[in-house]
Amino acid sequence: TAVLEEQWTLEKLQWKEIPQPPRSSEPATWQLIEKLEAARNDPVPMLVRREVPEPQKFLANSLDGVFGLFLELKGDRVFNRFVRDEGDHRFHFANRKPDVHVFTGLPTIDLYLPPFGIERRGAVVLADRCRDYEYTRSRMTDAFLAESTELLEGNLPYDLGPFLACQPTVVLS
Repeated sequence: TAVLEEQWTLEKLQWKEIPQPPRSSEPATWQLIEKLEAARNDPVPMLVRREVPEPQKFLANSLDGVFGLFLELKGDRVFNRFVRDEGDHRFHFANRKPDVHVFTGLPTIDLYLPPFGIERRGAVVLADRCRDYEYTRSRMTDAFLAESTELLEGNLPYDLGPFLACQPTVVLS
């Protein structure tokens, strides 16, 4: 069922968990469906969301068909720590240029509705650039601070240190 942009709201849509057999090893899975179709046994999903119990194993495999990952950070002052990281993070490698859209201050995953058109490549465009990671030139540029620093491939936490040093320290729980 095609949904119009004005219908792309949590008043019209809902995340519905797909029942799993007892003692199933399959991760919890939800589908985004129209509320009017929720009572049907086989509603047509617009998106599928799956819990990832082993993130390192998941990320080590091909991400074909995946167009978003939701990472929820909890702890004291987490929002204060990462609020400046909202925006488009552009990674420039020799053979690809993936963009990472970072949203801060979002509700829980059950209340989050991805932007309309997210399933179409290039349909969601963020105007605010946060940071460019140019591995081909070994440079990282922060738009907010308007400065660049050396970028060492494979050590992103080390590379981000100077940019994040001015933000409060937080212990994640």
